Amino acid sequence: MLFRKKDESLAGISRAGLSKWYEALSDRDKVRVRRYAEGAPENSAFDMLMHIARGAFGDENYDFAAEICSHAAGFADTKMLRYEINELAIDALFLSERWEEALELCRGGKDMYVSLKGSEHFPDLPKDLRFRNRTIDILVGYMKDYESANAALDEFFEIGIISEEDLRYRKNSLKVHRLQRTFDSIYSLSK
Repeated sequence: MLFRKKDESLAGISRAGLSKWYEALSDRDKVRVRRYAEGAPENSAFDMLMHIARGAFGDENYDFAAEICSHAAGFADTKMLRYEINELAIDALFLSERWEEALELCRGGKDMYVSLKGSEHFPDLPKDLRFRNRTIDILVGYMKDYESANAALDEFFEIGIISEEDLRYRKNSLKVHRLQRTFDSIYSLSK
């Protein structure tokens, strides 16, 4: 039974056109791919890799999910698919604490969003924009760069992904966060 399951997932990988890609993987990654490929759509390489990446992400195997996302990006043949895989990769890198790589993808995600906004795909874009949210998370939480976070919020407002009300709310939240961090550091020094 174990061998038949392995053969079935390998056949699916082959049907998706990923045989060469699969053979180039390390033995450890082959085991992971077979595990997450179970039940994956076999109609395209991108769909299968996206399924594998989501499976790894769901298991909190964020580094592997990010690696698979980078492979899937090579098979994304539309702007919308590139945007979709970029959003998943941002979260995988963020949760792997690979801040700089995630921030770079956030910048690319913003550019993709602007490009898609004027296209026929615009109504299909999700309202939860990972590139927007993770940009602020990284700038504030990791880099402690409140000025860049405020500038990013202004840019998000200019391109129409946050409202004026949301801009005011988010900027106020940054001020409160900054003050809280300052008070916390003063309190810890006084102990």
